[in-house]
Amino acid sequence: MRMIILNFFFEKAHAAQAIAQSASAPWLDDLNPTPFGTDIPSLMNSVANRFLWFLGALAIVGLIIAGGQYILAFGDPTKTINAKRSIFWIITGIIVVMALAAILMLIQNLLSTKVPT
Repeated sequence: MRMIILNFFFEKAHAAQAIAQSASAPWLDDLNPTPFGTDIPSLMNSVANRFLWFLGALAIVGLIIAGGQYILAFGDPTKTINAKRSIFWIITGIIVVMALAAILMLIQNLLSTKVPT
């Protein structure tokens, strides 16, 4: 029994040493498990870009649905007004998202500039 316990601890210590040696392998330095960057600004930039792409896709789907509602209104004034109102607010949302993207790019450019000392 004593031999089994000693063997168990010896193997665990050997496995821990092997893991520690493999963790210091130079090829692990380039390994990044996330598609984002490794620093905070690039991570925030990636998340903001994906969010803007999502909002753009959502706006396109909304325009298609609102356009279908307008076409299928068949001259009914209330349905036509509702479809036009939806199209107006979707286009307003697209303008707001584009302004948001411009503001984000401006902030990113301001933060990335080097201040002369």
